[in-house]
Amino acid sequence: MRAVKSPAKLLTKARILLKADVSEAGEGWSDSAISVALDTSINNIGRLRCRLVEEDSRRR
Repeated sequence: MRAVKSPAKLLTKARILLKADVSEAGEGWSDSAISVALDTSINNIGRLRCRLVEEDSRRR
């Protein structure tokens, strides 16, 4: 069973993905810039990026 994530954690994840977005609409920030701006670890950002890529590849 998965634990329920707090709204703050979900919001941080959403902010990370928005800052990391490299599309025309995104900001395309580096992991280090995101880490400083959102006060989170670079490892956390990397894990989230990997998870997103894995989920995207499963949907195709």
